[in-house]
Amino acid sequence: MSQENVELARRGFEAWEQGDLETHLSLIHEDVTCRQVGQIDAETYHGLEGYIEFASQWLEPYEELEFRPSEFMDAGDKVVVEVPQEGRLVGSDQPITGTFWFVITARDGKMAHLEIYNERDPALEAAGLRE
Repeated sequence: MSQENVELARRGFEAWEQGDLETHLSLIHEDVTCRQVGQIDAETYHGLEGYIEFASQWLEPYEELEFRPSEFMDAGDKVVVEVPQEGRLVGSDQPITGTFWFVITARDGKMAHLEIYNERDPALEAAGLRE
């Protein structure tokens, strides 16, 4: 089952990168929860509408933004995905880069819980890959 979860996460990111939002959203559980961990006012978003709101807020300040997953780590029912991103803010010519770690929990063959971390170690710990 865990390799299936890695492939699920991989398909989700590939669909996103290709702009195939219909396929991407078909891989998201209807009762999904998502949040960015470590933010002062981190809100937890619920359901597909919440997921869309979360993603929209993430993208809003950018004119261009690319995600390029570089590593998928199997953690049983969870998958940790290292995701370097590069973009340009609205009204700016300066590139902005950063790396985030997505901890994705699968349920019923879909992505059901997403947590996004700014640092690798806390993400690995959340997925049970570090003691």
